[in-house]
Amino acid sequence: MDRSSKPTFNFVNLKHPDDLKDGETQLRIRRLAMTEVGKARRKPKTKRGRNEIVLQLRNPTERQPNMDRLGSGSTDPFSRYPIELDNDARALLANIGLDSPAAFHHLLANSQNFLFQKTNGRFPSQDNALALVHHHKALRLARELMSDSSKYTSNEAVGVIVSFTCHHALLGSFAGGEWKQHQDALVKIIETRGGYDTIHEEHLRITVSWGDLMGSFAQDIPPSAPLPRQWAAECRSPSGTPRPQSAISFAWKQQMPMQMDWISIFDDIVHLISLASTLNHQQLELAVTSGSWIEAIVWRLLATRPLSRGNGLENVLEEVCRLGTLLFLAPCWRALGQSPVWTAAISKNLQIVLLQHKTGWGDLKPLLVWSLYFAAFETSDLIERSQFVSMLAMVMGSLRLQEWRELLQLVKSVLWVDKVFAGSDELIRDEVMHIFTARTHRDVYPAIDPTQPALSQKGKVVLITGASQGLGALGFAPSFAAAGAKPIVLVARTAGKLQQVADTLAKSHPGVETLVVPTDVSDPASVALLFERVKEEYGHADVLVNNAAIHQAIAPIQDVDQQRWWNEMTLNIRGTFLVTQHFLKLLPSPATPAKIITLTTGSAYLVFPSLSAYGISKLAVLELMAYLAVERPNVLAAALHPGIVLTEMTGEDFKKFADDTPELVGGVGVWLAGWEGVDRAFLSGRFVDANWDVEDLVARRDEILEKDLLKMNLNAKLGAEQFT
Repeated sequence: MDRSSKPTFNFVNLKHPDDLKDGETQLRIRRLAMTEVGKARRKPKTKRGRNEIVLQLRNPTERQPNMDRLGSGSTDPFSRYPIELDNDARALLANIGLDSPAAFHHLLANSQNFLFQKTNGRFPSQDNALALVHHHKALRLARELMSDSSKYTSNEAVGVIVSFTCHHALLGSFAGGEWKQHQDALVKIIETRGGYDTIHEEHLRITVSWGDLMGSFAQDIPPSAPLPRQWAAECRSPSGTPRPQSAISFAWKQQMPMQMDWISIFDDIVHLISLASTLNHQQLELAVTSGSWIEAIVWRLLATRPLSRGNGLENVLEEVCRLGTLLFLAPCWRALGQSPVWTAAISKNLQIVLLQHKTGWGDLKPLLVWSLYFAAFETSDLIERSQFVSMLAMVMGSLRLQEWRELLQLVKSVLWVDKVFAGSDELIRDEVMHIFTARTHRDVYPAIDPTQPALSQKGKVVLITGASQGLGALGFAPSFAAAGAKPIVLVARTAGKLQQVADTLAKSHPGVETLVVPTDVSDPASVALLFERVKEEYGHADVLVNNAAIHQAIAPIQDVDQQRWWNEMTLNIRGTFLVTQHFLKLLPSPATPAKIITLTTGSAYLVFPSLSAYGISKLAVLELMAYLAVERPNVLAAALHPGIVLTEMTGEDFKKFADDTPELVGGVGVWLAGWEGVDRAFLSGRFVDANWDVEDLVARRDEILEKDLLKMNLNAKLGAEQFT
């Protein structure tokens, strides 16, 4: 036989499949392959021998073989996947995804839900039509499998039931009891077969704990499955690595030496995070794709139940820290690839514990600040968020912290991951620094409900500028209509939009008269015509809402367009001045009572780069109200900050924080313009935040007047006496 037709073998010794990733090994394999290719090309073009091997290299972008040809029991080792699959990943995909038809249908249903998340930015709360089809097929196939008594305790049965727990956990579907039903069935099957140690396949064992952990975390309940050995090993600190010194850990052990469950977990987290911070990019990517220590830490935190030992001070503090740590880890878990991570139950439990148990923290108060910070950052419930923010502000006050950077430094001193939380303080900072009352709100509440008789505007003429859209159309107009204003004068530049608002009010409040007057408030002649019309129809107005403004000149002072900057200043300042002046001149006498509500903003006293025109203009109208309060004491002139409401003017960076409702702002406006009940005159010339509770504001009346609060002032100690 010709030598070229004889089979030849070249051996590449590998100790582990991962050795295939070694660059030198790959180079050697390529060289051997190309040698054979060269031999084949040099051969005469004769009929191919029976035993001859010719390597045909396929372009990796060419169409891959159909999986159906390879069967459903294993994965094609040459198929391409979105990520590089190691042996564990291939085994997991083959066993859980492909070996069982029922589990595979759940894989497809989950895939559809992940596509929904990618498209909409959130996971669906229930299966859509396509996902539901696969879920129902999985149910039918699972019933068929479980009807076979010989398979009741098989690995296939375990994998199928796990697919149900994972499916419901991904949807956050717990209220109906489906997740618990399947988890209980899984526990029963595993007990029947002799316990978790009878699951010898590591990937199946991990998947059992994964479905258990996702559901347990989302509900804040103890896990059913014990901690897998692999997870326990992953969260074990490498021997010989020094542990970072934690001042708060030292303080805990001094104050509560017998409460070691939570603090031991916390110490491990501090150590593991310090180790992770030293990883290079490749190592960090490997950690993300192959799992992390967070699963084991989360398991330990869920298994720890301080309140099971009673409601003593030490147990309550430990429970708050346990819940705060879970909320701290949730964004870290997402950063490592876990999705979704449901935290509503955890933040709710933290809220309940804090409200039910008033405890002293002493030197451990930084832990309370830390827990509240991540609760405010993580929770999506508006009421809960407001409470956490209020609590954070109160603790900040009790610690006599004057500046936000002091509080943030306190949070970072406990535990912080800059790659995950950098910039997370922007919204929290603004909310906390705006807190002035113990209670805060994001929506209308009883004290500002415009339908209550005490806030009636019956017989009053209300004039609203900027009424064609945003807060004017959605907040002030309907709120004053609900309060029974005699007529409402709707003012803006666009007649068509104003008429739409008037038509909407006519349907929702048929007894309320409206007057549409298209006006350019920055034009003196246009404003003069507006008030001629008001005088002709009603004599004068009783309430003025200065809502008209623009927000367009967004750029650093060096780069901002000059004309846009000046246009913003002109409309926001001159327009407010012109309307206010005409409103005052039309009053029957200097002693006639009236109400003026002028919209301002947090950027009037906080510097937001690139917002100079808006911030300065809103500072100007804030001061305009201060001057007016002194010059016309019979007129209540308040500057109202509306919070963050989603309107046409909301900046892109602020949209994700826009949780305040137009009804909240409209209700506060009606309350400030009230004619009966408590005296609001102490708020004239002052800054009022729509989020603040109005009853709490009234309770602080004497303090506000005595200390002259809620006004712009020069923050400095002046006078010659300071030098003596």
